[in-house]
Amino acid sequence: MTQEHAIELKGLCIGYAGTEIYGNITAHADKGEMICLIGANGKGKSTLLKTIAGLQNKISGEILLNGKDDSFFNKKERSTLISFLPPRFPRIPNLKVMDIMGINCYHKSNWIGQIKDSEKKAITEALGMTGLAGFENRDSSKLSDGELQRCMIAGSLVKDSEIIIFDEPTAFLDISNKFHISYLLKKLAYEKNKCIIFSSHDLQVSMDVSDRIWIMGNAGFTEGSPYEVLEGNKLNGIFSDSRIRYDKDKNKFVYNNGI
Repeated sequence: MTQEHAIELKGLCIGYAGTEIYGNITAHADKGEMICLIGANGKGKSTLLKTIAGLQNKISGEILLNGKDDSFFNKKERSTLISFLPPRFPRIPNLKVMDIMGINCYHKSNWIGQIKDSEKKAITEALGMTGLAGFENRDSSKLSDGELQRCMIAGSLVKDSEIIIFDEPTAFLDISNKFHISYLLKKLAYEKNKCIIFSSHDLQVSMDVSDRIWIMGNAGFTEGSPYEVLEGNKLNGIFSDSRIRYDKDKNKFVYNNGI
């Protein structure tokens, strides 16, 4: 029997207020897999991720979650199945790390919001995995950007979502934290059997940690393993400026200014 994909997109068209901004997206993602979404600014990467997460309506096409049409899930079921983490998080004074963990397992609490011992154990494990053991009583608004990002990742683990979607999780981090967060996500995908999708402009890190790349190009949507993407020159269709091309030997984009 063929195993259902965690996410399958069939001819998906995305946009706002009924206006399409990108169409004919066909792709899939599986549990235990790390997917990187890349594309030029304004192509609709954030819109695609929000549409998969159910935060925005699709224009047309299909989104299948564990083999079922996304319309099958109500809002609560979908929010439990999928965690969506934006690039920036609001910093709320006096909101402790433990409070954030508690919010993420609220759907498992009793009628007065008390969490079980099993959830407390899950919180301890999640904080340990993300390098935040002992941070329970820290004021989250005073954490560094990297610590806050890890705190939110820990929250998604406590929530125990099968699918975790990140919109540019390393955009505002220094190079050390970029690698730390990226490899942490890779570890979680494999060890916790999560389907993780993240958008990024950092090609070097993305190629290192991803199992597959989704590309929102000018000529259309394509996907493939990092090897397939590089050998097939699929990255050269990302930008409309033909002077920008990807040099696979240097593992970076280069610009030919004619000089």
